[in-house]
Amino acid sequence: MKKITQNLTKLSWHSGLLAIAFLFSLTINSQEVGQEYLANPGINSPATDTENGVGGQGNFPGQLGGWGAGNGGAYAVASGANGDCYSPDRMFKLFKVGGADGQYVNQTITALPAGNYNWSFYTQWNDVGHANGTNGLPTWSADGDSTPKFTVLYEDADGAWVSDQETVLPEPSAAFTWVQSTGTYTNTETRNVRIKFAKNGGTATAPSNLDKLMFIDEASFAYASASAPSSDLSMQGVLDFSLPGKYFRGFHLKATADIADLSVYSMETYSSGDRLTANNTYTLSGSASAGDDILFWFSNAENAANIYMNASNIFDVVVDESANNWNGYNGDDPLTLSMNGTVVETYGELGVDGSGEAWEYTDTWAYKVDGAWTYGAVNCTDGSYYMWDSGCVYPLAIGQQATGASTDLVTAFSHDFHTMSQAGLWYNDAEAPIVRVTSNPGGDYPVNDPPQSTDNDAMKYTDDGTFAYSNMQIQFTSKVDMSSMNTFTVDVYVDGTTT
Repeated sequence: MKKITQNLTKLSWHSGLLAIAFLFSLTINSQEVGQEYLANPGINSPATDTENGVGGQGNFPGQLGGWGAGNGGAYAVASGANGDCYSPDRMFKLFKVGGADGQYVNQTITALPAGNYNWSFYTQWNDVGHANGTNGLPTWSADGDSTPKFTVLYEDADGAWVSDQETVLPEPSAAFTWVQSTGTYTNTETRNVRIKFAKNGGTATAPSNLDKLMFIDEASFAYASASAPSSDLSMQGVLDFSLPGKYFRGFHLKATADIADLSVYSMETYSSGDRLTANNTYTLSGSASAGDDILFWFSNAENAANIYMNASNIFDVVVDESANNWNGYNGDDPLTLSMNGTVVETYGELGVDGSGEAWEYTDTWAYKVDGAWTYGAVNCTDGSYYMWDSGCVYPLAIGQQATGASTDLVTAFSHDFHTMSQAGLWYNDAEAPIVRVTSNPGGDYPVNDPPQSTDNDAMKYTDDGTFAYSNMQIQFTSKVDMSSMNTFTVDVYVDGTTT
């Protein structure tokens, strides 16, 4: 909260009257990084808090500088039995157990603005059992007791408190030793938020070992940054394929709800300088329905998305952005997805060259499974004519080579080797000494070639003895109607001098 106060005093004479101007105060709501939202985060107060009727230590009624307690949650000052406070003079103290929810201390933050918040606190334990309990440091696995927790809750529309984030407190390695815990909480909208420290478990008899004193001190809940808006679109995959003499790149996005206008979203690339500033921003287009797999792709090869990976039959929405020159990045560059100019998701790590990093996607892909990224091997698509001869099939494309409708049967086929299209012919350079030759009549062929057509491209196989045979394959995206297309011919020219 910033408060700007401006004092104005103005004297003027008019018609014998003294006009005295005014004092006004203008308050502007804003958040600053590090702004603390907990009252009394150090859990400190004078030895006697007469305002709240609280003495030096013990169970406290009502509030203690903004803090409340339940089921015997208490506060303490430094003493031999308690150990030193982390802050100057006061800390919380939780005993063994108290009620269904255990003992706890908490604080409610009213109308917490949306944003990301860093939380932090310190905990320590003693190692002396309560009453007939056993001595020794507690461990959370003992006797199935509930683990001590730090919880962030929010108040819903019905006034109920809903757990939104729960963190198990660290087990102690030594008695009376302070251990810090930190984390981040994202508040998605302005609402009441409550933080709570609770300990439930441990009895007055052996063998339970959670019947020790737990102390909490120096808690903080501070503003860190603005939170990303709620997005109905998320990254699902990143594609960077290497075709022979060509490239193919794409963003695979997933819609979690109907999106009437995708233009509120954009993808940013960070391929120059320090990789902290986006050098390209690509605004999306079109619309999507909940559950849609969406591919935005670009290539220097016409119809590459369908030729290389049958994209139109695999993705629900396919958008060709080749004309917009989306190729200004490489497989070692981070990417971001933004909504209305605010980043909602980041792939890779901004400011980092991805070469050699786990998230590098050079000539390969990254794909999200259950919220976690998985990866193809770097350069695994090099030299492949189709996704399925790469040895690293994109997960969504597995088994999708021929996904045309059963009614869309192939009833005719002719191929002149001038184009590599689907259905088309492909071969593996690593297995076969085959090259595609494109020349004018007589260019790459013996003088005694038979008459050639205007389009005279051909596949040329030179047998130098290295390979026992050569494989070529024709692959269709739909089933072949064998009742109408059951005779196949191919023109082959063999140079007699090499037979």
